[in-house]
Amino acid sequence: MIKVKSIGTGGGFDYKSSSFLIEDDGVTILFDAGYGVFEYLKENNKLEDITYIFISHTHFDHIGNLEQIIFYRYFVLGRTTTIISGKDVLIKLKNIFEDINTVYENGTIKEQNIAFFNNLNAYDSKYSAVKGNHIVTPSYGFAIKDKLLISGDTKASIDIMDWMRFNTHSIVLHDYSDWNEPLDNIHFTEYEYEKKYKSIIENSKINFIKYHNSCDEISFTITKKGFLNGK
Repeated sequence: MIKVKSIGTGGGFDYKSSSFLIEDDGVTILFDAGYGVFEYLKENNKLEDITYIFISHTHFDHIGNLEQIIFYRYFVLGRTTTIISGKDVLIKLKNIFEDINTVYENGTIKEQNIAFFNNLNAYDSKYSAVKGNHIVTPSYGFAIKDKLLISGDTKASIDIMDWMRFNTHSIVLHDYSDWNEPLDNIHFTEYEYEKKYKSIIENSKINFIKYHNSCDEISFTITKKGFLNGK
């Protein structure tokens, strides 16, 4: 059974950035770690539960709380953090957080195993990073085989369309912008939905949920027979 809950679905100017908490039979994945996410996890006693943090891309409304989460888990809870994504995003993350594993102790700079950066496809075959198309920066969606894909910020993506064709009866959570100017918008638009996704969804029986500009909560449970309690 898979449980999915949003932690805010707003854009870069909202208090809670777009993020999701995924519970998959004892494995807990945090999808993105933007502003406001640390406070939510701390208030709801979820920081200790995280198995992996998946980062879709390196815009700061998606990684703004990442360092805070990593340090709190290590220095307060005594836990290391494993960050997963596609190769291109991991390279950018390592550059941004180049000193994340460096501490100053007893007058000496030391290297500590505080955070690990692992290529998702090489780490666990059940999960995969599905390449997106965010134009200005590498981006990936997070997928659980035959069950779920969360796209992250992206326009229509060839890799996401391929995933949809071969994972019938699954759920796709795809970011969506009501600014319907596909040539100027680095997010998914209604035009792209109609032209590129709609026929695939109808033919493959995909459950497709749009999110991004709305701050409405998304919460549902996926079972072997489909998904329940969705909203």
